[in-house]
Amino acid sequence: MDFAIDKQLSGSGSWGDYANSDPIGDIVGVRSKLMAMCGKEPNCLVMSAAVLDRLEFHPVMLDLHEKRMDVPSIPNIRSVTRVLGMRIVLSESAGVDVYVMVSKSSKVDELMASRCIGRISTGIKI
Repeated sequence: MDFAIDKQLSGSGSWGDYANSDPIGDIVGVRSKLMAMCGKEPNCLVMSAAVLDRLEFHPVMLDLHEKRMDVPSIPNIRSVTRVLGMRIVLSESAGVDVYVMVSKSSKVDELMASRCIGRISTGIKI
């Protein structure tokens, strides 16, 4: 995979540090930079189930989810997709990284073999 943006998070920026991290801000920031660079809006996030679990229950996501749903409920992959505006594809080969992509494919093998234009290394210890 090629990377135009490779953002490494560590320490207080790690998504595992709920008090000091902002995964939505990280994803939106990389998405905006990629859009400016290639003229196409990224439409896909590839991540492992372990990273998705951390993202779903991150306080930033819980707060956004509650505001959008107007009722307390448990977030899930659909609510994460709605908040971020991109589809999520689960792949254990993603490890702790989140790949931000422009893709027409929804097949994991094709996604992981294609050129990736952005990656966020979340800093989560799994």
